[in-house]
Amino acid sequence: MAHPSDDIDFYARAVRARWKWVIAFALLGGLIGWAYTSIIPPVYIAKATLLVPTIESKATPLGAFSPLNMLRGLVASIELQNRVSKELGLPRKSVESMLDSKAELSKNQLELTATSQSKDAALRVLQSANKHLRDIASEAGLGTAGRQATILQRAIEEREKELDTATKKLAAYQRQSSIGVDPTNPASALYYKAQLQDAKSKLGAIESQLSVRRTQAREGNRNAELPTGLTANLPERDALLAAEFAYETARRQLGDSNPELADRKAELDSARRRFESEVSQRFLAAAEGLDSDIAGLEARKAMLQTQSDFWGRLSKNAPRQAVELMKLNYEVEAISSVLKGLRDSYDDALQGSSVESVNWTILSQPRLQATPINKNFGLNLFLGVMLGLFVGGAISIVKFGA
Repeated sequence: MAHPSDDIDFYARAVRARWKWVIAFALLGGLIGWAYTSIIPPVYIAKATLLVPTIESKATPLGAFSPLNMLRGLVASIELQNRVSKELGLPRKSVESMLDSKAELSKNQLELTATSQSKDAALRVLQSANKHLRDIASEAGLGTAGRQATILQRAIEEREKELDTATKKLAAYQRQSSIGVDPTNPASALYYKAQLQDAKSKLGAIESQLSVRRTQAREGNRNAELPTGLTANLPERDALLAAEFAYETARRQLGDSNPELADRKAELDSARRRFESEVSQRFLAAAEGLDSDIAGLEARKAMLQTQSDFWGRLSKNAPRQAVELMKLNYEVEAISSVLKGLRDSYDDALQGSSVESVNWTILSQPRLQATPINKNFGLNLFLGVMLGLFVGGAISIVKFGA
């Protein structure tokens, strides 16, 4: 008879083993965070600040017009980027990724920024953008706001085309993807691996039961073996795989807490029972005198093997496909964000179309920040430790149980 202290010792050892995994992965995560920060190329930022005062305008209900958002739209416009690209000999997409702006409405200030792994490139791009922004605003022709509205309208049309192309690419990849991953959740593979381990564990239990039952069948002079290759080509397997994939896709789309998912789960359970029943009958018909319990266990084994293959494929494909989905999704979100800003800027430009000139003062000339913006050892060390704790905890749950 087991002594209560044995159970306590076993529990204590299990807790210590679990915490060893958690602490080991936390330390590993911190080390990776430190190494990552040390290894990654530095990214530098150049900044310039403009003072853009509110000016009188008959076009707005209150008689005042703030061109801050309008100027932000010009910074994001293809026309400005093309001018900087031509002057510096850089691809327009590179200029777009480097340039940004931030408005402080309460101070009537616009901060222009350019980021790059090269100090010289960041400063030169910002200096060029600052110059061409002034050129665009001072060119002859329409009033400043009217001309800017025309430029912004062209930029909106170009961005709408880019958004349409990016959206179609994302939709096409989602249709072709063999998994139902959420593009915002790169850790989905962890869930798949847990399901794979569970299926393999159940397979091991079925194998043990089959071994015992076969021994019993042989002792009773009953058939204990299936014909070779019978389990390799089961037409029922495709139907079960379709049910598994449909449920997993629904789970990702609806969320685990959605009541509708319970109906989908019931459909999947029904498909699994149907698979076991049909396959069991197929085995009995194909193997004369086969022990009925062995037929049932073999059918359960075939179902679990199908599930194991399903989760194994998801575990293998999820990281690569999730990264690609995240990249395509980010592209759509980035273009959508720029497009929204351009439309807001266009509205501001239309409101200020009666203004013939928009003047601003350069509060601080383009300047380079001395230290890289991505070399934050403290933050990356903290994030690495937190990620290590999460991964270590998840693995310890899979390995030792909840």
